[in-house]
Amino acid sequence: MKKLILFVMALSVPFFLNAEVIKTIYSKAGTLFSKMTGAELATVTDLVLSGTIDARDFVTIRDKMIRVKRIDLSNAYISYYMGTDGTTPFNIQYPPNAIPVNAFINNNVAKTSLVSIILPNSVTTIGVCAFYECKGLIGIRLPKSVTTIGDGAFQGCSGLSGRLIIPDSVILIKNCAFQGCKSLTGVSIPNSVSSIGDQAFGGCSGLTSLTIPHSVTSIGNSAFAVCSGLTNLSIPYSVTYIGTQAFWGCIGLTSIYANSIQPINLNSSQNVFSNIIKTTCTLYVPNGSKKYYSSSNQWKDFLNTVEMLATVSTVNNTDINSLNLCTDKGLK
Repeated sequence: MKKLILFVMALSVPFFLNAEVIKTIYSKAGTLFSKMTGAELATVTDLVLSGTIDARDFVTIRDKMIRVKRIDLSNAYISYYMGTDGTTPFNIQYPPNAIPVNAFINNNVAKTSLVSIILPNSVTTIGVCAFYECKGLIGIRLPKSVTTIGDGAFQGCSGLSGRLIIPDSVILIKNCAFQGCKSLTGVSIPNSVSSIGDQAFGGCSGLTSLTIPHSVTSIGNSAFAVCSGLTNLSIPYSVTYIGTQAFWGCIGLTSIYANSIQPINLNSSQNVFSNIIKTTCTLYVPNGSKKYYSSSNQWKDFLNTVEMLATVSTVNNTDINSLNLCTDKGLK
């Protein structure tokens, strides 16, 4: 009988380890850890939080809840906190309505168990490296309240797939925001965005569709480097600056639509179109402007330049490993 009991217990261990455990908590900022038992911290897979939380509670989720996969913060409010017990070891301010810096990465160890998260509708900022290297994260819906996507916010989230819809509220897409998200197939950048940061979408090799709106005036260094799945690219007439290696390694491009009558000056930007096959990629330019492009730095390297009768506002575009273009792994 004793052997039978031990055998049953041995069979039960994997079941309990794989069981989905849901925990719903109404919290007060900084108290999440005290509201959970050690067993709950070790076993909860689905966490539903309401009330107020702050950077200290993100530490509990990140470092103590080892199996958490799904988080629902839709009824939670992120409040202000200042101190050394937040998501960095520094005595800094964590603003309200912001997913804090390093929310799900600690000492280069990311929260790879995280599969999905529902953000509060009051969130305005996704902090620096908030979801850095959360490779298990398969989707994200950004609330219409978000205005800023911080440096490296989703860098290395290689599990993010499908089309990314960036809401019209977003003003800033900062450096490396989505670098290395190689499973994304499409990105729609809203008309509210005026600049795209350095390496913002570098290494997103799965992108086949990209929309850059007329509000954008600046495309940063390596912003779309190694987006090798793109076949078509439209650069709006509003763009006045393209950084070094902005489209480096976009080897799938067969057509580029440059909508500015006067070519964008690339004298201060190196290798903007390097590793694009310029013998087969056609450069389309406004009617009457071919002579300008054919004598301008880097634009003249395209062997097939064709004038078009009208400007093209947007074009839909159709694995190599993502480049580690950003080396910052969060604040340490």
